[in-house]
Amino acid sequence: MGRIRLAAFTAQIVCAAGMFFVAVAYALLTQRLPPISDFDRYFLNQQKPTIILDRSGTHELMKLSSPVIQAQRLGIGEAGVPGFSQNLINSVVASRQPNFWDDDAFKPFALLQKIVGAKPPTIAEELVNQVYQRQLGKGAQQRLLSAILAAQVTSAYGKRQILTWYLNNAYFGQLAFGADAASRTYLDKSATSLSLAESVLLSAILNAPALNPIDSEGAMRDSYLAEVAKLETVGYLTSENADELRRTNFTIFEPPQLEAEIRINPGLQRALARSFAELKQEEIERGGFQIQSTIHYDLQKRLECLAGLDNIKKEDGRNDFGDCSFAKTELTAGSDSGAVQEWLAANLLSAIVVDVKTGDLLASIDLNTGANDSRIAGKNFSPHQPGSTLTPFIALTAFSERMSPSTLVWDLPEGNYLLPEGYQNPDGTFAGPISLRKAITEDRLGPVTEILHKVGLNTAQDTLTQLGISISDQRPLEELIFRGGAVSADSLAMAYLPFAGEGKIVGGGNAVLPDFIAARSLITPFGETIQLAEEKTISLLDSNLAYLVMHILAEGDQSYRYLNRPAGVKIGRISSEGAAWVVGFTPEVLAAVYVGGNESKHAARSDAEGAALALWSALINTASSGLPIRGWAPPENITRLIVCSPSGKLPTQNCADRVNEVFLAGNEPYQTDEMYVNIPINQESNRLATSYTPFSQIVDRVYLKLPTAAQIWAADNQVAQAPNDYDPIPSVMNTDAIRIYQPENFAYFDRISLQSSDVEVKAELKLDTEIIHVQVALGQGFYPSDWREISSAAGLENGQWTLAILDISGMDPGLYDIRVTAVTRDQRFFRSDHYISIN
Repeated sequence: MGRIRLAAFTAQIVCAAGMFFVAVAYALLTQRLPPISDFDRYFLNQQKPTIILDRSGTHELMKLSSPVIQAQRLGIGEAGVPGFSQNLINSVVASRQPNFWDDDAFKPFALLQKIVGAKPPTIAEELVNQVYQRQLGKGAQQRLLSAILAAQVTSAYGKRQILTWYLNNAYFGQLAFGADAASRTYLDKSATSLSLAESVLLSAILNAPALNPIDSEGAMRDSYLAEVAKLETVGYLTSENADELRRTNFTIFEPPQLEAEIRINPGLQRALARSFAELKQEEIERGGFQIQSTIHYDLQKRLECLAGLDNIKKEDGRNDFGDCSFAKTELTAGSDSGAVQEWLAANLLSAIVVDVKTGDLLASIDLNTGANDSRIAGKNFSPHQPGSTLTPFIALTAFSERMSPSTLVWDLPEGNYLLPEGYQNPDGTFAGPISLRKAITEDRLGPVTEILHKVGLNTAQDTLTQLGISISDQRPLEELIFRGGAVSADSLAMAYLPFAGEGKIVGGGNAVLPDFIAARSLITPFGETIQLAEEKTISLLDSNLAYLVMHILAEGDQSYRYLNRPAGVKIGRISSEGAAWVVGFTPEVLAAVYVGGNESKHAARSDAEGAALALWSALINTASSGLPIRGWAPPENITRLIVCSPSGKLPTQNCADRVNEVFLAGNEPYQTDEMYVNIPINQESNRLATSYTPFSQIVDRVYLKLPTAAQIWAADNQVAQAPNDYDPIPSVMNTDAIRIYQPENFAYFDRISLQSSDVEVKAELKLDTEIIHVQVALGQGFYPSDWREISSAAGLENGQWTLAILDISGMDPGLYDIRVTAVTRDQRFFRSDHYISIN
């Protein structure tokens, strides 16, 4: 018995101690509770809507509210106040807290369930969490404090008032706060007269606001059916009611248009998404926040004006876009401004402008085609075929494989390239031998595919992947540069960024590759500033390789071609498409523009190119206004060298076209040009000169030496080629003064079959005056340009002489000219030539 009493006494002590500690903990926690005396003021003084500001903080770009939706504050049993539909009240209570109207006596076990998260929050607790957002901590502490506060506010204000506040402020998605706003948004009617089915629909939306019928039509149907099943399970709906509700279909209205100074665009959407990632979407949309975006107001307005958005009325019939004449006068780039403006205002369009140094998204737009050719502004960038915008990445791969901008490639009609049927170069011609640089800038895609095969398809594809370009198409890259695949303007802009930024990209986010920054900071309703962007810089490419690609796009023939400042530009063409890209950059700003024809309209690709180039030029000029004019400094391992074009080798005196080219150090050419050849021609017969051609008839001409595969191109383009025929050799080869009689003319010597490698040169001299000097020389070919002396003699008289012994053992196979020259006392020269062939 003593032991039992001791155990009981110990238990009482432990219980008392536990209750003491619980009481102490409760007292400490309740000291941190906010006062509920001003709880009702939250609902009486509704916060202003959240706004998105431009980068300067002076322009309100968008308010997260709709001027179309004018919701009412409804009541429950209040005299003189319109009331919520009883169907809605009953449906929400039955779904979220069936025992809402029951007695709320303090139940320790129920409170414990709340703390551990075993029970969902009550209606009062949801309301408390809304009013005291981020003031109650997280996890178990938040659940405990909200339960305590819910009990206090319910006791102070009563359940009817709690439910009234809840229904007037609950979040239903689509910026609909309160049941009346939700009913007007989705059903275009007041919440005072909702049917049972409509009430269940709103109750289902309340359970999962993100799955509302505008954002997720299919998922919303499933959510609605799940809500019907739930209400049937709790006994609110009879089986007959439930079956009838399952058969009900709803007409959902279009989402209301937000109050905005500019149209919805991918930049605005990204600024919102970044804010939603920092805090809950419901919290941001409920109001009172200021989001400072990176959008450049003047640039964005100019982009929208040039895109013709001033001609599109808003859904409420208003058109308060403002005067766009200031922007439309800036369409240049050598195009007819009126025609370009008309084209831009009628077709598909995607554009993005970013700051190279900070990664800020300055302006953006995405316009698609809706019903009856109407234009729809999108929240995200639409994918489009990349076409030849991918070719600079092939060049980048080639440079990593030790090629250079001056590498020789061939643009020939008979080339064995994978060209689409009917493909033509942009200018409709073939250029023959050209540099890799020209193949990229002039979109001569035949030689580009040749380069692609040399570096390897997989290697080039790896380059695209490294730069963040993912193309959802299984076709090889050699086909995608013509047609097929899909990329967005922002992904192309990010991939080109290292060319503008010396191999580096600047952006934000937590991904391996940063993204463009669309929002810088967020100011809460309480005045707290939350930083949303932390710049990070990644060296994605070797600066030397990036410089080589930049140089192709921005220097040489490209320099100052499109702007009054250095700018790299790539026009992206798509085979058989009335569409075009322009991706270009300065050291400070980069822009990517896509312009494509409506499917219902047939437009020439040149129209799209002109429109895209004019828009790009206007955007870059605006974004660069006031910035110093400068280019790119070469990295340490970049060298410059004069080379001969098109071979890309060191020039000789025959080279007709010399260019100053850039190279990766150690990759400079060391061989001399062999394409330009100087050939002596008989200008009267237009045949190759020989040693027997009269000197007065010989002229030196420089020809471009081409391989057999290029002969058709040369003929088509009237590129002069050296003649194949030589001047005829006289039938009598000897002169009256000197007769070479050994070896015979055109004698053939096979070094393998000869017993001796020595060939005697014998001649008979028959001069009419004293001989001073006799020389035997050897040259190669019918008209040698270089001679080598074999022997020399003085004091010879007329007669037959062995003048030289020629050792042919070390001579290369070919045709040789043996020349004997005699000089007389009166300074006259006599010569005679014989040809021999050596194998």
